[in-house]
Amino acid sequence: MASRIAKLLGSLHRRGVTGTANALAWRVRLALKANRSVTAYRLTRDAFLPAPATRGGWRVEAAPERSAASDRSSPRTCYLLLIDGEVAGRGFSEIPEDGRWHIGETGTTESIPTGSMLLTGFTTNREFRRRGVYVALMSHILAEFFSQGGSEAFIGSLTLNTASRRAIEKLGFSAFGVHRAV
Repeated sequence: MASRIAKLLGSLHRRGVTGTANALAWRVRLALKANRSVTAYRLTRDAFLPAPATRGGWRVEAAPERSAASDRSSPRTCYLLLIDGEVAGRGFSEIPEDGRWHIGETGTTESIPTGSMLLTGFTTNREFRRRGVYVALMSHILAEFFSQGGSEAFIGSLTLNTASRRAIEKLGFSAFGVHRAV
């Protein structure tokens, strides 16, 4: 949808309808910001539905994030799912020491129990979509966390991102709230 809007705006600019294009762009940005919401999900160890182990040629690598922002209460770990040596997807985990989940997309904050894992920034590279990368990567991270005694995990998804919501719910997460842009 965003690419269609960009094409429309580009077309208006080329035709010399700059004022109309600028007014339309302003309205579109305002509408997108107003509709930007994140659904928050919670998963307990007992509700976890692990996905099958990664397939042949798939492996997960983890490393502490080297450029952890100074305003974070704890460092994040970056996970990469590799398929035949190529990065297919990535995601981050952290255990916020202050029990605060800062939802960047909306500018809001959610309190979570101390010691809970927070999953963020999951993406699948375009050429690897629809192959179970997102679910396999999250499942690997969660299985490791729960096997080490963890009890709860949290993740958010843009409410309009159906693919992400399906993957999250497939692992047993339950929605518990919606955060809207402030």
